[in-house]
Amino acid sequence: MTDAQTVFYGIFLLGLLTTAWTDGKERRISNRTVCLLALLRAGALAARALTGSAAPEEAGESLLGAAAGGGLLLAGYLARPDGIGAGDVKLFAAAGFWLGWERFLYAGGLALALAVVWGVLLPFFGGDEKEGVPLAPFLCAGTMLLLLWEKGGAVIAGAGIFGGRQI
Repeated sequence: MTDAQTVFYGIFLLGLLTTAWTDGKERRISNRTVCLLALLRAGALAARALTGSAAPEEAGESLLGAAAGGGLLLAGYLARPDGIGAGDVKLFAAAGFWLGWERFLYAGGLALALAVVWGVLLPFFGGDEKEGVPLAPFLCAGTMLLLLWEKGGAVIAGAGIFGGRQI
């Protein structure tokens, strides 16, 4: 990973952490933050395309990731708008834009699995299950775990995870 990619992913994770904190405390996801995350990724893709360091498929994978991320929650949002917020749909789309469709399916699936486990355990810890479970903290956790696995797990396993693709 280049220094520029490290900086971009650091900003992406900082945006996810900020959104996770706000969603956990206030049950609100800022449109401004989600738009900035998407614009940052678009800028990174444009910069990589201009310098010739990006494969043409990278933009396509990012767009498919956005569709996978947004589509994953859009169905739930349309079926039950009081359960999943529009901010969750937009945040998952932005994360998919960053990660690409294949990597997002791992991070998003992990996020939803963690959210379900938390929702099941919530009443045992005195929480109110009627209040719902904010998804942004779990998307943040799922994304961080995926990135850690890709960087650490690939080295430990001695193989390139996800076809050996770079972040």
